[in-house]
Amino acid sequence: MVCDNCGQHFCVIHRHIGNCVAKDLNAELEKFTAPVKQFNQIKKELDEQLNAKLEEAKKKSKSCSLANKVQLMRIKNKATGLKSVPATDRVYFNVQLPATKNVKEVPVFVSKQWTLGRVIDAVAEECKLTNRNNRSDSPMLRIFLKSCREIVSSNLSVTMQTLLCNNTIVDGDNLIIEYVNEDCTFLAQ
Repeated sequence: MVCDNCGQHFCVIHRHIGNCVAKDLNAELEKFTAPVKQFNQIKKELDEQLNAKLEEAKKKSKSCSLANKVQLMRIKNKATGLKSVPATDRVYFNVQLPATKNVKEVPVFVSKQWTLGRVIDAVAEECKLTNRNNRSDSPMLRIFLKSCREIVSSNLSVTMQTLLCNNTIVDGDNLIIEYVNEDCTFLAQ
């Protein structure tokens, strides 16, 4: 048999080797994956630039609300959470994980009807964190504001609705979930 691609003669047993095609396939594969790699690199750079601009805008009182709305829109596109939470009850956050995880931030949504303790449990489950809050001998998971590194609330029975009404947190806020001692109210740098 004569190969259609390379013109070499092969016997019936070796006609499916495909060595000549492998070179062409690798070249074709590289041709198609190069734009995808380029797109992902550019998207990563643009996301970093946009995050830097949002952080700058949040520092200015004039553009703070607009920056929060833009961040909320970006979080809503990627957020994960329990699908049983109605869309009207969802509150979105960008949660920074403990340093032990290799993923830095995860966008999540929770219900505004839930207590802070339930939110910690849901975020821990969504981010696959080990939750030992039911044991007194181990560090507890707590949620902190990323901007000031202060605990959201020491009272775990307070609802998200109450925290939102008091402006303790806002929809689309950046939060940190971390293992700390039970009496910790502030995260050190």
